Amino acid sequence: MNQEKVILGVCLWLGNRFNLSVTGLRIVFAALFLLGFRMPYIALSPLVLYFILYLIMPKNQF
Repeated sequence: MNQEKVILGVCLWLGNRFNLSVTGLRIVFAALFLLGFRMPYIALSPLVLYFILYLIMPKNQF
């Protein structure tokens, strides 16, 4: 694993799991949070979704 700074590690976990750009995921989450985006039919804000992902990700990853 590379030595990136992480707070909760959600974007790093998603990036490693699905072979995605960690920086891109961070930008997407930040943009959705700043724009106040809400998913249709689901009343979850990006911040709530981020914390849900934190709760379901394996804790022994890092």
